[in-house]
This record gives sequence, structure tokens and C-alpha cells, in this order.
Amino acid sequence: MSSAARSRAELLFLLLSVARRLTPASELRYWAERVVQDDVIAMATKTGGEKEDLELVETPDRMLPDKMSAAIKELQRKLEVFNKARQSSAITLEHIKNQTQRVEKQMKDEFLKLHQFLYKEEERRLSALKEEEERRVEAVKNRDDDNARRISSLTDMIRAMERALNAEDLTLLQNFKAVIDG
Repeated sequence: MSSAARSRAELLFLLLSVARRLTPASELRYWAERVVQDDVIAMATKTGGEKEDLELVETPDRMLPDKMSAAIKELQRKLEVFNKARQSSAITLEHIKNQTQRVEKQMKDEFLKLHQFLYKEEERRLSALKEEEERRVEAVKNRDDDNARRISSLTDMIRAMERALNAEDLTLLQNFKAVIDG
């Protein structure tokens, strides 16, 4: 076999190895059968556990350039598909990151507004509570002052009555003495 044919066969084998890493085994077998004729390259499929490996059994004396070009084009197409998928993933990841940041900012803004609302509501309720306390304290003080005036008034009345009673007692005693003496 000539060295040019051998290097072309090795290149095709290398291309098939790369394709094997990028393509599921069932699709690779179909693709390899399409690109390579049985009389050009003989391949054997070895099954080793979970992976299927392709192994070059024999190389032809000459490779057809158009089949090599077709294999290269097919691999370039697959490479382009994978690159587009990778770009799409990068765009999706960036979108997810931006979306997460935007939602996080919205949540923080909403919670800040909620905190401000709750703070104002707390201040309003505490103010209302203080006003209620002042109103009730004032009512109790007014009742207390009214009761103190009534107590003072009643005390004055009691003293006046006691004085009157004492004065009447003296008059009553004098009249009693006069009746007995007389």
C-alpha cells in the first residue's frame, strides 16, 4: 500500500473517530456505511461494555477524494450544528442569569415597599394607640376631678350639718332646761 493511500485511510479513520465522539453509535454506523464502500475500508465493530468502538481492519490502496470530501463536509455540518447548539446554550444561560437578576431586583423592591408600608402602618397604629391612651387618661382624670369636687362638696355639707346639729343641740338643751326649770 502506498504512503499516500495509507495517510488518506488514516485521515478517514481519524475523521470517523471524531464523528464517533460526536454522534450516537447507531447513527455513526449508518453514516459510515453511507460514506465508505465495503471494498474501500473494512470495519469491524467491537462492543466493549457500554461503548461501541470502530477499528480499522485494513486500508485500501487508494481512497476516493470525493468520499473524503463528503466525510469532511458531513463532519463540518455536525460541528456547525454542535457550535450552534453551544451558542444557543450560552444565550439561554445568559438569559436565565439576566432573568434571575431582574426577578431578584423586583422581589427586593417589592419587599422594600412592603417594609416601608409596614413601618408607616406601625407608626400610624402606635400614634393611634398613644392618642387613645391620652384620651382615656384624660377621661379618668376628669372623672377623678369631678369626684374630688363632689367629695369636697359633700364634706362641706357634712361639716355644716354637724355644726347646725351642734348649734341645735345647744338650743335644744337650753330649751329643755327651760322646760324642766319652769
